[in-house]
Amino acid sequence: MANVERGLVTITLDKERTLKFTLNTLIDVEDSIGFSLSKLGDNISIRVMRTLLTAGLRHEDKDLTEEMVGEYITMDNMEEVQEALAKAMGDTKN
Repeated sequence: MANVERGLVTITLDKERTLKFTLNTLIDVEDSIGFSLSKLGDNISIRVMRTLLTAGLRHEDKDLTEEMVGEYITMDNMEEVQEALAKAMGDTKN
């Protein structure tokens, strides 16, 4: 079981995985998307969602690519993915 208070959130994709965001992870995301995450607000594109998800999973598997992670996300689990990302990023409403 993941520890949400520590920023760890369990999500089932191809298997059970744990999202984890550190300062370095967030910097990597900003480098990848080319702008500050503070500019996102509540408007996260699907591309940014995939980038965030991949970055949050790389602590478990350094070889994960965005394309690999994108294959794990379908219309059937998109809402679960969005909720898990929100929790992992500190959204207390979810």
